[in-house]
Amino acid sequence: MVYDWNGLKLELDETHYEFGISYEIECESSEPDRGKKLIEGFLKDNGTGYSYSEVSKFAVFRSGKLPQ
Repeated sequence: MVYDWNGLKLELDETHYEFGISYEIECESSEPDRGKKLIEGFLKDNGTGYSYSEVSKFAVFRSGKLPQ
């Protein structure tokens, strides 16, 4: 799903695997640092843990487990 939020276009992905569900926020912006700061602040303010992707969705699928 794509949302307009605080002047940003956010794409939210929910990927279902047999071993769990993974969520991803993607933001394309001409001001990536501003977007990063806004999103991180929102997640922290709402007590939502997050991490940056280190592997692709396909690599997660092949490993059979969600990243820690």
